[in-house]
Amino acid sequence: MRESLGNDGNFPHRCPGVGIYLVIESRLKSLSNMKSWNTLRGCCIATIWMVVLGCGGGFGQGPSDPGEGANDLMNKAMIVRSFKMNKSDSGYMPPLAPEPEIDVTGNGNAIADGSTASSLGNHTDFGDQLVCSGTIVRTFVIENSGNSPLLVASIQMSGSSDFTLLTSVPSNLSINSGNDQFSFQIEFNPSAPGIRNAVVTINNNDANEATFDFAITGDGLDDNTPPTIACPPNQTLTVNNNCQAFIMVAATASDNCGATLTHVPPTNTNFPVGSTTVTATATDVGMNTATCTLTVTVTDQTAPTITCPANMTVS
Repeated sequence: MRESLGNDGNFPHRCPGVGIYLVIESRLKSLSNMKSWNTLRGCCIATIWMVVLGCGGGFGQGPSDPGEGANDLMNKAMIVRSFKMNKSDSGYMPPLAPEPEIDVTGNGNAIADGSTASSLGNHTDFGDQLVCSGTIVRTFVIENSGNSPLLVASIQMSGSSDFTLLTSVPSNLSINSGNDQFSFQIEFNPSAPGIRNAVVTINNNDANEATFDFAITGDGLDDNTPPTIACPPNQTLTVNNNCQAFIMVAATASDNCGATLTHVPPTNTNFPVGSTTVTATATDVGMNTATCTLTVTVTDQTAPTITCPANMTVS
């Protein structure tokens, strides 16, 4: 229901029982030019915002200049006052019913409903993560700043499957106002390099944010760091009685994403007499490589045996 101020700046109805705040939009930076008020009586006015808050007091005097009406007053200042009205009065507006109010934070910072811009500050931007190794897990918190229980029906994920909701939402989850809260975690595990996007939707009973949703992003990075490799020192060995020389030569390697080792010639090879160069190569999942070499020297220190025939006499 809407009613207008009269030409004298007064309302047509008396309002003594429920406190209501009126906020009149201002075009001035101070209240120094305000006139005094005659008694303000009424409840609903076009262009005046009203919020029912409980019991209040009453306005003072109206404009001392009878020719100064509501529009003049509204153009001059912002005024916040309260007044009362009876349920029996025409235009009565009842108090607002208790309502929940959902609030969501990440990293202790607020996340806005419908937010499409991710931020490192509130963890909606998960940052960078190597495709080959590890994951990033972020924790988000749901709170209720309203005055009745917030009922959360579900938390849903849509978009990239590289994001996973790790927390199960209990059935009939109810979050009371005050210090009550519910935390949930989301994991980012990129399957390939590049930006990944998803949307988190919290279905609840907030009157105007029943599908509270926000965007999340993460960046999968390729592995561009080569592994490190170390070869053992050069080896010298002697052939055995079968003229064989076996030795296990193996390099060691480390990498942020793991690496595989190859040796040419292969390890535990029967090395020939002489010097052989062994090349070891470490290769990681990003196809970055590192190599090292060592020399295997084989000697034969066993003298040969010889048998001469018997002495012979030739005539």
